[in-house]
Amino acid sequence: MRLLHLVLLLAAICLAAGLRAHDLGTFSITHWDEGLAWRGARYFLSLGAEGHYSPTHGPPLVSMFMAAWAWLFGSDPDTAVWLNTLLATGAVPLIFWIGCQVATPRAGLLAAFLLAGSGLHAMFARSLLTESAYVFFLMLSLGVSLRALRTPRLTWILAAGLAVACTQATKYNGCLAGLPLATLLIVRFVRAPENGGFGQLAGRLVLFGLPVVACMAANLCAIAWMGDLQAFLDHYSGYVGQTTDMVTLGATLAWVMPWAVLAASAVGLALSLRKSERTTLIHLAFVLFVAFLFRYSFYLRLLAPVATLLILYAALGIDALAERLTRGRQVALIGLGLIAVGAQSWARSERFYLHSFDGYRAASTWLNAQSDRPTTLIAGQKFVWEDLDFEAQVAALPSTAATAILDSADEIQLVIDIGAFSRLRPWNLLAQYPELRARYLVRSFDATLNLDALQNNLTLDELRRLDEDQDLRQRVLQIHVFRLPSSELRRLIDGPG
Repeated sequence: MRLLHLVLLLAAICLAAGLRAHDLGTFSITHWDEGLAWRGARYFLSLGAEGHYSPTHGPPLVSMFMAAWAWLFGSDPDTAVWLNTLLATGAVPLIFWIGCQVATPRAGLLAAFLLAGSGLHAMFARSLLTESAYVFFLMLSLGVSLRALRTPRLTWILAAGLAVACTQATKYNGCLAGLPLATLLIVRFVRAPENGGFGQLAGRLVLFGLPVVACMAANLCAIAWMGDLQAFLDHYSGYVGQTTDMVTLGATLAWVMPWAVLAASAVGLALSLRKSERTTLIHLAFVLFVAFLFRYSFYLRLLAPVATLLILYAALGIDALAERLTRGRQVALIGLGLIAVGAQSWARSERFYLHSFDGYRAASTWLNAQSDRPTTLIAGQKFVWEDLDFEAQVAALPSTAATAILDSADEIQLVIDIGAFSRLRPWNLLAQYPELRARYLVRSFDATLNLDALQNNLTLDELRRLDEDQDLRQRVLQIHVFRLPSSELRRLIDGPG
């Protein structure tokens, strides 16, 4: 590696670290799934005495990492988030390594800078979600797989299997990262069986696949031992088979990625087709993760691997175009491309960068300070509230638990957040909100949320409207406290029925 390449790579790493760590000192959990991840970390940290690990949330590796991190640096979410920041920053040199193997150091540097400046990836890094670890291990898997294609040494085959096993232990579909290498090893044998017998191929596949299969088997055995196997199968069978249409996928990609990156990625994909065995490995990974989108219930986090590979394609596209130009025009093309990406990323930064995580904390502090607090029912992001120092009952509306709470008190203090407006809820508060606000509102708190939490709860149309519809923003980006007779809340719940 030339000194200039090393200096520029270090600059990309510093950019990534700065964007991901900026203003992170006030971090607090604001997302349902962050709360689940932290409960799992507390479970492993206390050896089962506190918290709870839920297999339906995901494999245990990230929660175990958080537990180890908490043991070293302190048992608080605002400490654990720095692990994700570190992993997200670590993905930058990995994508540089991949770009160098697939094309040139220039392509690697372009991919490193594009990933460093990606708002979507920075958003995941500034949370306790598992996507930063997922992208890190995916890039590690592809990088080591590319290296294994170039050398006959079995150590790289084993290393690739271990990297894919780590990806699998981060997300249940992580094994997809291993299929490209396995496929290309088989294709090599079919095309030139004289270069190695079937026994050699079988040995390589076993060495590569054994860590992955062992990881999957360990996951299933642990779930069965915990008595959650049927609940696990029921949970994920509800997601598998649900289709995603191209319009939704394209519109969401346009919402979260700069158009310059998407345009360059299309060029890179077109120019790298059938270019080499190494690019074929990247194509196979891309096709597998896109295909998964069309066989699983769509949500934003599924785009993490796809968006990362699109960034790699964008770097390959710019690099391929630059090869055909003079040195001056190369500099102009790369400079203009990075400026276009940077300008659009800056314009969209508020979608990804939270500068205040204090909404839930401020609400719980105010609620705790009440001297005449009636029975309090929280209808919202359950695992966010459970992480706060606040005694209250959390239940969805409607539910058996909520009915029992209403039956036990004449007056109710109702606290709602974005979870009460979720498109996934059987009863959505949007229709009842105006009457609640006009007659019973006691206090509201700003609760800025990252785009993933918004996309989990809102439709794509509602996401688009958030920028200009102030009334919708007020409803879903604030925590509202109402005080009303329990009979009145029961009437509002039964009204839509």
